[in-house]
Amino acid sequence: MKNKIILNIVLVYFIVVSIVLILQLYSGSEDKDIPVTETVRLVDKLDNAVVVCTDSPVMLVNKRQVLCKNYSVTPIKHMDSFYVPLSFFETAYNAAVEEDFDKKQATLRMDNTAVVFNAVDAKVISNSTEKDISLDAPVIYRNTYAYIPVSAFCKIFNKEAFEYDNKMLIISSASEKVDFDPAAEADMLADIEQQVSNLPLVMSENNLRALIGAKSAIFGIGDEQSVTQTSAAKAEKMVIGSSQSDKIAISGEYVYAVCNGKLLVSDGSTVTEVQLPQNFTPETITAYDSKLFIAGMGNNAILPVTEMTFGTEEEGESRTQSAVTARGEKFCLLCCDTEDKLAPKIVRWFYADGKMSQKQLFENSLCIELRKNVSELYDGETYKTPEYCDFNKKTSYKFDEIKYLPQMLDRTYTAVYRFDMADLSKSADADVFLGVGEDITLGQNSVVFSAQTSLPSENGVVTNKLTELYKINLSSGAFSHDTLDGTLISLNRIKDYGGYTALAEKNGKSILYTLNDSLKTDNRLDLSVEGLVNASCESGNVYLADASKNNLVIASLSQVYEEEENSEEPRTVITAQEKGVIALDGVEYIRPYETSAVGLGKNRELDNAEISMWALKDSAVRTAADSIGAAGSSISPVETKNIADGEMVFDLSLFVAENDVSEEKYNGLYIYSTSENNTPVFKGRITHNDEGSVDIKITDAAYLNGRYFTLSDSRFAVNADDADMTSVYMYK
Repeated sequence: MKNKIILNIVLVYFIVVSIVLILQLYSGSEDKDIPVTETVRLVDKLDNAVVVCTDSPVMLVNKRQVLCKNYSVTPIKHMDSFYVPLSFFETAYNAAVEEDFDKKQATLRMDNTAVVFNAVDAKVISNSTEKDISLDAPVIYRNTYAYIPVSAFCKIFNKEAFEYDNKMLIISSASEKVDFDPAAEADMLADIEQQVSNLPLVMSENNLRALIGAKSAIFGIGDEQSVTQTSAAKAEKMVIGSSQSDKIAISGEYVYAVCNGKLLVSDGSTVTEVQLPQNFTPETITAYDSKLFIAGMGNNAILPVTEMTFGTEEEGESRTQSAVTARGEKFCLLCCDTEDKLAPKIVRWFYADGKMSQKQLFENSLCIELRKNVSELYDGETYKTPEYCDFNKKTSYKFDEIKYLPQMLDRTYTAVYRFDMADLSKSADADVFLGVGEDITLGQNSVVFSAQTSLPSENGVVTNKLTELYKINLSSGAFSHDTLDGTLISLNRIKDYGGYTALAEKNGKSILYTLNDSLKTDNRLDLSVEGLVNASCESGNVYLADASKNNLVIASLSQVYEEEENSEEPRTVITAQEKGVIALDGVEYIRPYETSAVGLGKNRELDNAEISMWALKDSAVRTAADSIGAAGSSISPVETKNIADGEMVFDLSLFVAENDVSEEKYNGLYIYSTSENNTPVFKGRITHNDEGSVDIKITDAAYLNGRYFTLSDSRFAVNADDADMTSVYMYK
């Protein structure tokens, strides 16, 4: 009986197990009918393929992102044919390559086959056989490098090529032909293109060594630093547009200034001195809500004890840190709370390698660009990545976080940090780029670089100068590129519409481009005035000045909408139209407004400093002028922060240096307002000079509650807004 019970249990167990197995098999058969995902198909299709993109040294080889061995040359399109540099085969297929520029001959050896490319034909040697073939497209030689038509390579080595978007090519064996449906698989193709057109990474110290040692167009030749300046950098620039003073900030009812290494606080009647960290030299100050951001350089700066809340730690956790010495020369940023208006408290600090080259404010974001020579990362044995310290946590970038741009003529690295001024608990977002050139335009979530290139003819003669523009979205990493005809003079962000204006020069002619946010050219305008050297974008107008300071060209911007095929929404296009030309007649500095402009300079007949005004409507008309100082005087603008409404809308501050100090008007800050008929009205003068002295130049100014606050290298002054500009306080 007992054995019978055991047998029944075993039978039941066997039946249950059998049912489970049958269900699993049935379930498995259902899974086999489920189509594979696009990700799997993408991996499968590119298993033995090579993907390249024009203007990028990055390629995918068997699904792996790699850099072409020669970084300075990239694939190109020419006469509807796709070309790759000879060195491409060395990286993609481990081939042996040789090129002889003098003989116009290139040799490729792979798969037991040798190919000698001549201009329009090739000799193929394989297994003791030899044959000559004609090329559908000729071999191209540029800048001593050979470019091979991909069609010829595919014909010889039994490959197939799939082209997408007129700039990406997927090469595979004929037996495993890679093909896509551009309509049905557009997202997948865009993802592949992003991997080969996006910024390459440095990825390793060896790559860094190769990059900065390469004799290429990226960084110059050998170990010599080579920076090609644009004509804008070489020419004496005219100051156009408004620029904020950097050493004075207004927060609520108080004015804050950095002077003599100290922070000064004034309510308009007195000045309080606040000590800053030891060995720290402040350079700029920015106010946001109840916070101050003081930037400068430290040489072994001793940063104070602060209490910080870490957003990445557990909720509400905070730490009290010890004082820290930022070893060596570092950029430092102090974040101060101004709850106690007269005694701001440092609540957070940050330091990093490099020196600040520019800063930009975008809503609640503070973007800071730091630059440093790559050679300073070398300690004699190895290269170290840049480092920074945030929230008292010292961090070094990894090599695979550092990007570089092809064709850039510099050996510096650039770090772009973004600080959330509304929330000090957030760490600084940062991106590091290598060799990015001199001309950089920051946006809230992007950075645009420019570089000069040339297209030589086959005999090596330069036929056309071009400007390469590269834009990186700092949030998504998306990479945009475009090429402009001519040499770049000035690039400006269009605040009103988004996009950019670019002033370029070609054969002495001036060209104004408007570009959308993706850097694609919307409009090209050939301007009537030659030799323009600077531009600014203000209130929907572009102002452009010539090198001889004779003319100011005004162009108006507008948005139009163009219908596009296969698109539900029309495309927004920014266009420019030349509006008029102002004869500057000696004006050296110009500040344009929406309907008027204020100019500073010299009267060419009298040689004296002069302020003048124009009405800018359908045409530019000079309305009035006022002489400042005697012959030989020089003049430069000082922008005033927080200009009062109405009376001070066109306030302009001037510094006049005169040879004869006995003149009635002499060194100081000259203040003008404008009357209803657009005439400059002299309002008063402020000076920091002692009696008998005329050598102190006022560099920064602010206006608040009937007081002028002015700053020179060593003095800070408060003056009343009255007929005599009565002195209220002088800090020395």
